Amino acid sequence: MNRNLHLLCALSAVGLFSTAQTPGPEAVPPPVGVHPMKALAKIRTPELLQHLNKKATIEGYFYDGSIPMLVDDFEKIRINSLLTPDSYIPLVGHKLKLKWGDHVKVTGRLESGKPPLEHEQAVLRVKASSKVEMIQASAVN
Repeated sequence: MNRNLHLLCALSAVGLFSTAQTPGPEAVPPPVGVHPMKALAKIRTPELLQHLNKKATIEGYFYDGSIPMLVDDFEKIRINSLLTPDSYIPLVGHKLKLKWGDHVKVTGRLESGKPPLEHEQAVLRVKASSKVEMIQASAVN
């Protein structure tokens, strides 16, 4: 029993074991410039699609691949995973000066896709005057 207690204390000390307690001020902060790329709620929802041809603000992680877009989970981009239709929204119009993985809120006009994106249910049209709020800059180079 005493040996198990020592093992548990040793695991706790090196961070391999934790309890459900809230970390105190002694918790180690993440390295500078590194942030979790957590998944957001689905981007393209049925409720959002009811607002076609209206102003919309959408939160996501910026990706500037073949088509600039906001994605709900940047890890899908890192591992080259298939993006489901509700996990991204293409950005059309003004080119944004953002880096891959920037966590942002972008305001634009929600429209149905037009050529060459006619297969998209919705795209976000961005203008030079569109509001872009940086939530957290990317640590990705």
